[in-house]
Amino acid sequence: MNQVVTPPPSATDPVAGNLTTPVRKNGRKRVMVLALAAGIVATAGYAGQHWWQVGRFVETTDDAYVGGENVVLASRVAGFISALEVTDNQHVQAGQVLLRIDDRPLRISLEGAEADIAKEEAALLQLQAEQARQQAEVDAAAPRIDAARARLLLAGQDNKRYRALASSSAASVQDAQRAVASLATAKAEQEQAEAALMAARRQLDVLSAQRRQLQAARDAAVAERDKIQLDLSYTLIRAPIDGVVGNRAARLGGYTTVGSRLLTIVPRTRLWVDANYKEDQLHAMQAGQAVSLTVDALPGHTLRGHILSIAPATGSQFSLLPAENATGNFTKIVQRVPVRISIDEHAELLRPGMSVTAAVDTRELQVETLAQLSPLPTTVPGAGQ
Repeated sequence: MNQVVTPPPSATDPVAGNLTTPVRKNGRKRVMVLALAAGIVATAGYAGQHWWQVGRFVETTDDAYVGGENVVLASRVAGFISALEVTDNQHVQAGQVLLRIDDRPLRISLEGAEADIAKEEAALLQLQAEQARQQAEVDAAAPRIDAARARLLLAGQDNKRYRALASSSAASVQDAQRAVASLATAKAEQEQAEAALMAARRQLDVLSAQRRQLQAARDAAVAERDKIQLDLSYTLIRAPIDGVVGNRAARLGGYTTVGSRLLTIVPRTRLWVDANYKEDQLHAMQAGQAVSLTVDALPGHTLRGHILSIAPATGSQFSLLPAENATGNFTKIVQRVPVRISIDEHAELLRPGMSVTAAVDTRELQVETLAQLSPLPTTVPGAGQ
């Protein structure tokens, strides 16, 4: 019996080649799909593990900004600006002269104050001399009183003796009358000496009061002189800190009044970040925790910091018009609490007011808190009694 043998397909046969190509393509797609699925699963697993170990403990907010102690310089005296030593955005150092205010009117006032002091001191010296002369009169009045008392004592004794002699006719009546007159004269002289001493002492008290008045006037003149000297020092405006000049309002030749803003010094160091976290993010935050800072102005760079402090109240409590929720209409809004964060590196690259994204790592505190939690009781205390 004759059999028909079919030859195997040849590799050069176009029909046979078309039959094997779909099989190879399907296998290659299946491998690619499996590899992609495995990659997705691995990525999801890694992301889940990272979230479980790290991400769920990190509190993040983009409501954060760089802060700094900007120093606003204002004029303490009125006058025209005679010299302007700086310009906008210029770096300055602490103690550097920024501008000068015309001090000629104050120097004229200073000369007048010096003249007033000299006049008061001259009057004080004159009064001191008068006071010394009056003191000499007081000192001289005391011996005169002693002499008057001695004469009064002698006149009294003579009067007594002559009166006794006149009664026994041993002395004339005229001598007795002279003794009485001498006694009255001595008594009047004593009273006059005592009155003179009292008047001299009262005049000395008056001179002492006048001296105190002149001293007060002299002190007032000295205080006025010192105030003018202080105002003179205020005409020279110096930089209180290192920083950059910004928001300059001072112009050469312009007139400034007391309290007028001249310019602002923005610090380049001693900056911080104020991050406004939601109230439900604060349960695991405390001072000292590490913070990662991402600044919009520095893409691709992460700076390190740590929490310095947490505000004692929400930001709404410090607003000009705090919300009043007892009016009948209430909509609950999650409040935010300012958190002060230090910048531990490269603070000189930042500017106050820049936007920041802050991420606080709370792992250590939350792990300690979870470890300290005791299991819930299975029975109510006292139920078996």
